[in-house]
Amino acid sequence: AKYVILGHSERRAYYHETVGILKEKVLLALENNLTPIFCIGEVLEEREANRHFDVV
Repeated sequence: AKYVILGHSERRAYYHETVGILKEKVLLALENNLTPIFCIGEVLEEREANRHFDVV
């Protein structure tokens, strides 16, 4: 594998992955010659409240 997906919304929600945890995962991926694909975005409530640009 060359790539790893990190920060997916479901992982953040179900496994309570924090910014600190994700930072460690990014560093670990880079140390192991993997290219991180880092997911960013808003939750549904933020989009429905038209706050998605503020969040991202």
